[in-house]
Amino acid sequence: MGGTPVIRFGTAGIRGAVPTQFDQLDAITVGLAIQQTLGDGLTEVVIGRDARTTGHSLTAGVIAGITTAGGDCIDAGAIPTPVLAHASQGRIGVMVTASHNPPQDNGIKVFVDGSEIRRPDERAIEEACTQPSVRSPWDEAGSVSSSNPMSPYQRDLGEYLQTVASEHELADDRPLDGLEIALDGGNGMAVPTIAPVLRELGASVVTFNADPSGYAPARESKPTEASISGFRRWLAGTETSYDLGMAFDGDGDRIVMVDPEGHVIHEDTVIAMLATSFSRHASVDRPIIVTTPNASARIDDAVITHGGSVERTPLGGLIEGIDSVRRRNTPGERVVFAAEPWKHLYPDFGMWIDALAAAGVLSILVMSASALETLTTPIANPPYRKEHVRCPDALKTQVMERLVESMPRAFPEGSFEHASDGIRVTFGRFEWLLIRPSGTEPVIRVYAEGETTVETRLTPTVELLKEERDTLPPDG
Repeated sequence: MGGTPVIRFGTAGIRGAVPTQFDQLDAITVGLAIQQTLGDGLTEVVIGRDARTTGHSLTAGVIAGITTAGGDCIDAGAIPTPVLAHASQGRIGVMVTASHNPPQDNGIKVFVDGSEIRRPDERAIEEACTQPSVRSPWDEAGSVSSSNPMSPYQRDLGEYLQTVASEHELADDRPLDGLEIALDGGNGMAVPTIAPVLRELGASVVTFNADPSGYAPARESKPTEASISGFRRWLAGTETSYDLGMAFDGDGDRIVMVDPEGHVIHEDTVIAMLATSFSRHASVDRPIIVTTPNASARIDDAVITHGGSVERTPLGGLIEGIDSVRRRNTPGERVVFAAEPWKHLYPDFGMWIDALAAAGVLSILVMSASALETLTTPIANPPYRKEHVRCPDALKTQVMERLVESMPRAFPEGSFEHASDGIRVTFGRFEWLLIRPSGTEPVIRVYAEGETTVETRLTPTVELLKEERDTLPPDG
C-alpha cells in the first residue's frame, strides 16, 4: 500500500500480508482515522498486539497516528485479543493481529467500550483513511504510557467462571479439582493467559506449543484437524487419561475441542453443547442463542429441546445479532450465548469473541457431566461438508446475483433466504445449503448439511457456481 492505501475491513478486522498489503504507513493512517472517527469523548486508546514479528512496528504506527490526532495511548504489549477487548471497556481498543492467518500477515481489530465496532464505524474509518488527516498542534499531541491488563482480565474471568460453575453445582473453591486438561497454544498468546486461570480453579493442565513466537514454528496458527494432528496423536497415545484437549489460534479468539481419543469435536457440536447449557440455566423465559447461517441445524435442535430459540445473523455479525434482539426490548427474552463456528461470545462476561472464556466454560461442562462423551452423545450429528470455488473479488457480486436467479430453478423444492452475506436454501430438518462469498479470500464457499443434500445437491451447486463464474469476463 505504501501510504496511499485502500483500507477495508473484512469479516474480522483489517488484514493483509506485510508489507505488500499492509505496512507501518497504513497503520499510521488507520490510527489517525480511528482517533478522528471514534475519539469524540473517548480520547484514551489501549493498544495490544499478538506475537507476530511485525506487531512492534505496526503498533508503533497506530500509536503515531492516534497521538498525532490528539489521542492518549496505553501500550498493553503482547496479549490475546480477549484481554485487549476487556481492557477497552470505557475507552477505545486497538488490537494488532491477523488472528489465525499465516505469520507473514498482520492487521487490526478495533473495539469501543468492550465491544467490536459495528459496520457503520468500520465504514467511517475506511472513509477517513481516504481523506486528509487532522493533525493536532505539537503541544496538543497525545501521550503514550504502558500498562499490562492481563491480571484484571484473569481475575474477572476467574470470577465469571466461578459463577458458571456454581450454576452447575460444582464446588465453590476449586470447581475443576481432578479435571485433566491438555492445551495446544500454537505458539500464540492464549495458553500463557488461560492455563493459570484453569489451574487456579483446580484443574491439572499440561501445555504444548505454549511459548509465543511470531514465526509459529510448531504448526500453522489456525487450529484444524490437520494442523493439530501431532497434539491429537499425543493425546490419544499418552498413558495419562486426559478429560479433554483444546487448541487455540494466534490471538486467542478461536478454539478447537479434542476428545480423550484425539478426535476433533465438530465445531457446531461444541456450540450446541454450550447453547444447551446456557438455555437450560437461563434466568429468562425465552433464552436466545445467536449464531450464523453456516452453523449446523443441530444447534437449533438442541436449543429448542431445552426451551431456547435460535436467531441467525451474517457471519462476523454476532454483535449486530445481539443488538437486534436488544432493540426489540421484548420482555422475557435475552441473548444468553452467541457463536459462529470456532468463535464464541459470552454476553454475561463481555461483548467480544473469547476462546479463553470458552476454554473455561467447556471445562466446567465436562467436569459437571463427568465425561465429554456425556455431552456429545445427545447431540445430532448429520453429515456436513464444505467446499470452495475460486472466484476473483471483482466477480463475486455478479456471480451471487446470477445464483439468485439460477439456484431456484436448480432446486425448486427448496426454501430460499437471501441475506447480505449469501444465499441459504432449506430443504427440511437437517437439510440445507449456504452459498457465501468469503470476506477475506478470493473464493465463494458452499456449505451443505444433511445426507440428501451432501450426497445429491452439493456437487451440482458447486458446478453451477463454476458455470456462473466462467460465463463472466475475468475483470468483471
